[in-house]
Amino acid sequence: MTISRAAGTLLLGLFTGLAFAGCGAGPDPGPSETGPAPNGVETDAFSVADVVGQAPPAAQGSPSVITLQPRDALDVPVPLDPVIMDQFGRDFIPRLIVVREGQQVLFKNSEDDLHTVHVQDSDGESLFNVAMPIRGGEHDHLFGQAGDYEVSCNAHQEMHATILVVAAPYAVVADRNGGFALPGVIPGTYDLSLRRGDERLEQVVEIVAGPNELSLDFPPAG
Repeated sequence: MTISRAAGTLLLGLFTGLAFAGCGAGPDPGPSETGPAPNGVETDAFSVADVVGQAPPAAQGSPSVITLQPRDALDVPVPLDPVIMDQFGRDFIPRLIVVREGQQVLFKNSEDDLHTVHVQDSDGESLFNVAMPIRGGEHDHLFGQAGDYEVSCNAHQEMHATILVVAAPYAVVADRNGGFALPGVIPGTYDLSLRRGDERLEQVVEIVAGPNELSLDFPPAG
């Protein structure tokens, strides 16, 4: 893994569906008086990091997922907006989402088919199994414990999805080619986790204010 850095400062982004950091970044805001930054952390200036990079591309339908867990305690609030998982075309859209502990997921049915949402934990225990009326059925659930959760529809056995609930304040699902971006990261030392299916990589990284570029790959097999 390599990290390249360049000078610069970006405005803190917000949480979006597949990345816990952001919907964009702005130009250098310049110095400011000491006070709470938009994420609630006391800083001398609103200096944050913009993390972009390349991870392994998706394989057998599994994209790469990257999380950053700070080694020092940070107050990064859980996003208030839920992450949405829709039912359309007899499929869950998207088939993989990542949410933080304590964040809600809103399940929706947007088609003329009766569905259910059946969520099970990694031990096969059911959290809930609810019916979803056609065109407008909704159900929300707050996921309070980190783990892998399988989602299925009892009416259509081909429908499957996965929810990854993480404790880390920053996480993102890479695109099919492995590209990813995490705007609005607080600079510091992080335990980076890379996963794709059953493959795993753990690495300590130092994130600095301004642009950071990560190149990630799994160790060679054997």
